[in-house]
Amino acid sequence: MDERHSVPALSQSELAAYLNRVNVSRKSLGPPSPTALQTLMHGHVSNIPFENVSVLLKEAVSLERTAVLKKIVEGRRGGCCFEQNLLMMAALRALEYNVEPVRGLMRLHLKDATAVSDRAHLLLRVDLGPDTGVWIVDVALGSLSMTAPVRTDTVMVGVSQRSPDGPRRVSRVGPPGGPVPPGRLPLLLEAQRAGATDADPWRPVYEFDLEGYFDPADMTRENAQASSFESDLATRLIVSRCGPSQARITLRNLQLTVKAATGAVLEDRTLEGALGIKEALHDRFGLDLTESDAQRLTRALVL
Repeated sequence: MDERHSVPALSQSELAAYLNRVNVSRKSLGPPSPTALQTLMHGHVSNIPFENVSVLLKEAVSLERTAVLKKIVEGRRGGCCFEQNLLMMAALRALEYNVEPVRGLMRLHLKDATAVSDRAHLLLRVDLGPDTGVWIVDVALGSLSMTAPVRTDTVMVGVSQRSPDGPRRVSRVGPPGGPVPPGRLPLLLEAQRAGATDADPWRPVYEFDLEGYFDPADMTRENAQASSFESDLATRLIVSRCGPSQARITLRNLQLTVKAATGAVLEDRTLEGALGIKEALHDRFGLDLTESDAQRLTRALVL
């Protein structure tokens, strides 16, 4: 079997369950298009939060189809990049999109602009044809999870693109006209910081190579590392989703923050222990934890 089809499309019954989970009707999508992609992505990021609860509770994080569907669709949980973007890819294939997995390298955590990243990330390449172009889709990027695709055609490289999430830009890595530095990838996704007043408001998010297919076996290995006790995700709680009017609702450890699309802080408060976490996960993110798991989660936090 061609490895590029080793992540098959959702079945029609699985697709129906997924669309119900993200509160999007099949009829509202129509044929593949940037508008349809945005509708689906917005539904996903609004209803399925990015969250690393399983990592902190030392639960197995499987990328097997049945496990992902059981956790995110049936169990109404969220997940991290590999789980969520694999689910999105399978849904897009069921909707007849030309979509492939792409390996990215995170840069959000790096202070040195020239450093080589060792944190892998899964994003999706969606080809909508010669007239509409090639786009990236990423619904599992913490508080930067995309509710709309970003175009990556050559003519768009270096150009600020309007997005419901704020301006986004795809830039080239390395000196103009020069080679890509060793260990780096050729393209860089950047996000403009809302309300930034410094000389360079662009925030580097991750590097990627549109031609660099992310093999499922490599994903499994990278996912195991990302969900291990040695991972950065095992040191803090992060839960985030898109709220009304594109506000971002984010929980980092015990700190709950709601920011408007403009960057204005609408709410910022510290939760009180396990009960506060349990209530916030239910009320703000639609996640239900038992009292025992909420207590385990609180003890696991590195505060």
